[in-house]
Amino acid sequence: MATLVYLKSKFVLSFLIAAIGITIINSLAVPIASDMKEYVASYADKELRVPPYDSIVYTPLWVEHLQSDLDGQKPVIGFFGSSTVYGTTVMKSANTSAGVFQSHLKDHRVLNLGLSGARFTDTYALVESMIYDVDVVVFEINYGMTVVSENEPEPVAYPTLIGKLGHSIPREWLKSFPDKNENSLPSRAHGWVASNLMNHFTLYRERDVLSYHFFKTRTPKEKFRREYDKKKGKLTPYDPMYKPYDKMSTESKQRIDKGFHTLYHWNKPFSEQDSFGLFMIVKTLELIRKHNKKAIFYSAPLDYELINNRKMLNWNDYERVMSAYRKRVEEAGYPFIEFNNRKNVIPHRLYRDPTHLTDEGNKQFGEILFQKTITLLE
Repeated sequence: MATLVYLKSKFVLSFLIAAIGITIINSLAVPIASDMKEYVASYADKELRVPPYDSIVYTPLWVEHLQSDLDGQKPVIGFFGSSTVYGTTVMKSANTSAGVFQSHLKDHRVLNLGLSGARFTDTYALVESMIYDVDVVVFEINYGMTVVSENEPEPVAYPTLIGKLGHSIPREWLKSFPDKNENSLPSRAHGWVASNLMNHFTLYRERDVLSYHFFKTRTPKEKFRREYDKKKGKLTPYDPMYKPYDKMSTESKQRIDKGFHTLYHWNKPFSEQDSFGLFMIVKTLELIRKHNKKAIFYSAPLDYELINNRKMLNWNDYERVMSAYRKRVEEAGYPFIEFNNRKNVIPHRLYRDPTHLTDEGNKQFGEILFQKTITLLE
């Protein structure tokens, strides 16, 4: 009996010590996360987008700030999509499409909510988080994401982001898609615990922020992998992100061409009936309609000249896939603007790679997009 009492006492004491330790560590994490949030908010309020390179870490912090900062005095336009919306290869935020729109619409507030590498699931979570705060949704459908949505077994690119935003992609949505990894999404029970309990602890909720603060990367594991590759001499120098394709080294061009071929290759023929990407776009459309918001959809402009010369893409595939997306958008009552009609909208010399534009190229595209959508914003 005495042994049992001793063990119980030892367990209680260990639990209390652990709880006190976690509380102390959590209190130390709070000012670090607060400082990061203040930095991100200050930067984004000025630049219209979060700081570059690790937008996955910064975006939830900005969303949280915006949810308390937007006062309804100006109509809000939100740009949603992947890296071509964020402007991964655009040095000055004023040259992103959101930046161009803001220069014309002084009586509006324009937000760049693009997220590099985001799939339609991640973007859905961002739209859901901001749906009460935006008046107009401007949504870019990047063809690369239509391919990734079918090829990759993981349904989301950034599960941590979705959890931090307080939303989830229900596992039930994957029931009709056996190729998707259902276990990559949290269960309803896990989502509830995270949203209602764990996310109240800064140490848990801002774990990626803390990792970035201490290790300059999203996870310690990623940091260790980079250091390992560096020691093994596996790191390959790249031309700057803002450098035009034609001015790059031969090695960089070859890497870009190979990467494009890999990303835009369909593992199996596209099927409207079995398309997870189409499913997520329909869910996004339903969300926008439910909240009675204006919306404009458009395709990211590709470098037809380079793609055609290098035979990088089957344009018949492109037209079949994008026609299916356009059909869903228009059936929901929203306009869809197609920018890839087998000719370059923006000159080849202004592309960084077949899908990303340089500063000058993106500014030109922003002006074209604005002229095509200005009447739809009224």
